[in-house]
Amino acid sequence: MASKLVMVVSAAGCNNQKNFPANIRPQPGRRLGAAADGCSQLRSAMPICRVRKEEAERRSTEIYEPSSWTYDYIQSLKLNHAVIGEVDTEKIMRALEEDVMSQITRYEDGCELEQLSKLVLIDDVQKLGLGKHFEMVISVALDNLLCPQSFVQQEHDIYSTALHFRLLRQSDREASQYMFKPYMDHNGGFKASLRDDVKGMLALYEASHFAKDGEEILVKAREFSTLNLRNHLKGIMLDKNLAAQVSHALELPSHCRLQRLEVRRHIEEQYRRKNRKDMALIEAARLNYNMTQSVLQSDLQDTSRWWEETGLATQLSFARDRLTECFFWAAGLVPEPESRECRKELTKLAVLITIIDDVYDVHGTVDELELFTQAVKRWDINCTSDLPHSMKLCFLALYNTINQMACSILKDKGVNVEPQLAETVCSVASS
Repeated sequence: MASKLVMVVSAAGCNNQKNFPANIRPQPGRRLGAAADGCSQLRSAMPICRVRKEEAERRSTEIYEPSSWTYDYIQSLKLNHAVIGEVDTEKIMRALEEDVMSQITRYEDGCELEQLSKLVLIDDVQKLGLGKHFEMVISVALDNLLCPQSFVQQEHDIYSTALHFRLLRQSDREASQYMFKPYMDHNGGFKASLRDDVKGMLALYEASHFAKDGEEILVKAREFSTLNLRNHLKGIMLDKNLAAQVSHALELPSHCRLQRLEVRRHIEEQYRRKNRKDMALIEAARLNYNMTQSVLQSDLQDTSRWWEETGLATQLSFARDRLTECFFWAAGLVPEPESRECRKELTKLAVLITIIDDVYDVHGTVDELELFTQAVKRWDINCTSDLPHSMKLCFLALYNTINQMACSILKDKGVNVEPQLAETVCSVASS
């Protein structure tokens, strides 16, 4: 259900659905279910089944932890109005963008050092969350470096090759695994002389996670780089900052993490380095991050008001109140500031799916669940008369939210998605 709902709402309500996070992990010890573990785990959290009456009655006493984020707390968040409109932030950003743009475009192709500097700058811009602001110039720069032969490679410079490969694969451009062939010995393994290049091993490790099926060179690259990075961590000679980067990458590669959290980490990392040459880039990233953060906080407050108005959190004491976790999941899928409505609608869907999951798992008896299932399958509020109050409330909240969402999409996009949304909800009830 979740994947279908995401597809319908995203296609109709979002402009950009690129770069979904591969892993959003819940806090240990909490059952977040549909709330916080990405689209696939949201789907797996929805095995709605008919349970035996004695089992339903036994589980009806289960009590979940209350939410750590109350309505009053969320509404008390102080938005940075200077960031979201009371000062001319657009003018400041334009000036900063021009400065950064000049840095990207000043490197001329043909000189290896300049090519590597351009790749490093592009990587920094993307890691700092500014890729969208420089989309066109980055695209042109990568197109110019699309062919491996156009990149002058220094012998044994595994770092530049791995960075080049990753940036191409990351942007869905062609990049052959044979770019790493010069760094392999006659036995088909990577040369032992590469082991001491920690930056190179780290770059190779990150690049190897963009492997496609059957790319044996990249499989060997991952094994080789992982082994050597772990060995370097055991030593005492590794720079503190570099050791932190290696440890972070070995825990989970950068592109598999929630990118918004990665952006913050990179900004803080750049500030610690205090490289004055990059201050324009860092300042642009900081301002952009704060602008986006204010938008997300405002969206969370909007969805929190909707959740309070439904009354489900207070009246359905058996169910999980996981609004903030659901919003976190939606913000991971749709982080762009301009995709506010899509983000809020996905949050509402995730919250309601979590509630329905609890209706089936811990609350309803077999007879009640049969009636509830029929009401959902028929998508008719007249079928709710025999339901207990809690299930009536749950069905009406789902019914009204789906129809309001369909109406909003119809007005904005001219597409009626109500049949698809209703059909998807019905398919879950009968599963």
